[in-house]
Amino acid sequence: VGIQWDADGNTEGTLIGGADDHGVDFKFFGETSGKYVQWDMSGDELVLASSAKLSFHDAAGDENILASADGHLEINATSQSPLIQVKNTTNDTNGAIFRFVKDKGAAGADNDILGQIQFYGDDANQDQVHFANIVAQVSEADNGQEGGKLILQVATHDGEMVNAAIFADGQNEDE
Repeated sequence: VGIQWDADGNTEGTLIGGADDHGVDFKFFGETSGKYVQWDMSGDELVLASSAKLSFHDAAGDENILASADGHLEINATSQSPLIQVKNTTNDTNGAIFRFVKDKGAAGADNDILGQIQFYGDDANQDQVHFANIVAQVSEADNGQEGGKLILQVATHDGEMVNAAIFADGQNEDE
């Protein structure tokens, strides 16, 4: 295990720790207590400690990704129309895929929710309100009879979320 810094040789100023297939953990601390970046060799993961953010463009910009809570990854952008793009650049007839996966480690059941897309916006009081929802759900989980359900929901006059349209499988093949 060693550290090499060679700004005039083969590494062009790259800091190297360890060797290929024999790596080491590294940790860089910030000026604030508890803030650091760590490469955890045993976990094969890059850790941004505490409330650290992964920023884009410049470090002071508002374009960043952060874990706002356990299980919540927040993507922030300042554009008029923030965009998440899934792009397929292969010259073929296939399109890009955005996939939600529910793998609960147990048998699937009727009415399992597979994924949701939620739409929030400001009301007249500038409160963030849940205005619409798209829900993908298991309609029938029985092996060989699997069926799905897609639900479009909207907020009603009092903000209550109700089903506006339901697309579901039938009781027979291809129904």
